Amino acid sequence: MNEALACIGVLAGALHLSWQPYAQQLLSVMMLTGPSKELVQSLQKVAAALPDLVEDIQGQLLDLMVLILSGETDGRCQI
Repeated sequence: MNEALACIGVLAGALHLSWQPYAQQLLSVMMLTGPSKELVQSLQKVAAALPDLVEDIQGQLLDLMVLILSGETDGRCQI
């Protein structure tokens, strides 16, 4: 999964706006991996390349943190 997360970030940096619809669709799937260094690095790259997605990224990270802090998940979500 780490390679997939890294790939999403690299593609965002290389393809910019042409990658945006795909990156948008992948955000929720990325969050299913749970918090990790790789997730953060990938999201940083996506946010830098596609600033229109920053609000979505922040919202989904907030939702993930709420789930973790409420004890509803162990950090990894079930598909």
